Amino acid sequence: MESNHKKLVNSRWACLILAGMVAALEVCFMLGQRYLIIQDCKTAFGEAMTEEKDKFITLIVFQYDSRNTEDPVPVTECMEWGNQYYLTLEDSTRFRLDSIFQEKLHQKDIPVLTAVGCRMGEQYIQGSSLLAHPDYLAITEKTWRTSLKGKPDLTLKASVHIPVVLLLHRWYTYLLLLLGAIGWLYLVRRKTADLPVHQDLTEEISGEEIVPGYYWNDRQRKLFHEGLAIELKGMSLLYFRAFIRNSDFSLSYGQIAEIHQAGKVENSVVKTRAYQIIKQLKVSLKELDVEVKSIREVGYQLHFSEASVSSSK
Repeated sequence: MESNHKKLVNSRWACLILAGMVAALEVCFMLGQRYLIIQDCKTAFGEAMTEEKDKFITLIVFQYDSRNTEDPVPVTECMEWGNQYYLTLEDSTRFRLDSIFQEKLHQKDIPVLTAVGCRMGEQYIQGSSLLAHPDYLAITEKTWRTSLKGKPDLTLKASVHIPVVLLLHRWYTYLLLLLGAIGWLYLVRRKTADLPVHQDLTEEISGEEIVPGYYWNDRQRKLFHEGLAIELKGMSLLYFRAFIRNSDFSLSYGQIAEIHQAGKVENSVVKTRAYQIIKQLKVSLKELDVEVKSIREVGYQLHFSEASVSSSK
């Protein structure tokens, strides 16, 4: 008996170690892939700057005399400052440069989102509100000046948003995830095998009655109705809790955005996320005759079979 117990403990540790190794390897692969993407983005941004300058600056008249200043900067930096100053006056938001940057990334088959901003002296010109978004990573910041003293006269900043799915675009990633899932399932099955064989299959109905005939146990995350019970998990659980907190069992897109902590994310993005989760929630609640209906341009609402929303609370 003691020998079997040791084997069980060892097998569990083996599964945990395997899962840890898979997770560590995947993190290493993702960091490596992220580094390569960032380097490609930096190269593409440099190419975009060169193309913008070649396209929109057709004539350059430049006069430079280092004797006119006590702290002269290199002539090449002065020339580039002049180029960028002119381009910023022509397009203060630098959307034109951002568009060329996007085109270069598309040619390299790198599907990332971009944002470009510019600072002239003390004035910061934010070309895109996405520059301040936490999901956007600053990949490069170029500065030019006309004097060695003081702050740079002109600064150009480029940021990108790298989707997680782009870091997982490798066949061996899915192989590692599959191995990790197999190890986890094995561990769960071994734990289940340790439970007593004889169990009372009749679940005791407990919890708060949210409408006549329906009981919600938040600790167990279960909804009971006529001797049946379903357990909600993940985002479906968060959505259901938000539904029953409202007296009319409705859930607006604004509340959904708060659940996802989306902040100022576009409404279309929120709707897309909600659609996928509501679709899963519908399948679960259908077993207890509960429907999730869409309210156009507003959100969603729960409908129970034996009680109307208006008379339930």
